[in-house]
Amino acid sequence: MLFKWVLFLVLAWYITKAFGNLISYLRGDAVPDSKPINPVRRNTVHVNKTGDRDPVKQRAQEIEDARFKDLD
Repeated sequence: MLFKWVLFLVLAWYITKAFGNLISYLRGDAVPDSKPINPVRRNTVHVNKTGDRDPVKQRAQEIEDARFKDLD
């Protein structure tokens, strides 16, 4: 029951806000400009892939060498 009233109040708030915007538009009120959003520069990762790699060398790099030591 409480959820229904909260949902009703939120819906009523959006409706009143929409009607307020409609009335200000019909009056011809100027809409204030929003602040310009500055683009954020982020660090980018550049990956260079060579398509002409030797498949034998590539397969050799993918194989792990395991070395075992006796723990005795």
